Amino acid sequence: MTDDREPFVGKITQKAILFGPDGDVLVTSVDDHWEPPGGTFEFGETLGGGLRRELREELDLDAVVGPPVVRRLARQRDREPHGDARLPL
Repeated sequence: MTDDREPFVGKITQKAILFGPDGDVLVTSVDDHWEPPGGTFEFGETLGGGLRRELREELDLDAVVGPPVVRRLARQRDREPHGDARLPL
């Protein structure tokens, strides 16, 4: 019997929802669409540390990072949620 399932090879990414003083939400232009700022964790980074680094690199912004709000598992090739899109925090 052979196992034809694809092994999971992936990366962990995070996005930030940043609110301005007037309640506007900051988004960034990526290729042909808009999305919240963020990126991929580097080995050994914490959730808050990785996100703060990404915000400094992308926006030259030193932000206070709160706890995660939503976690989601998605397939990279089609960017569609895999199974239940909400994972426990």
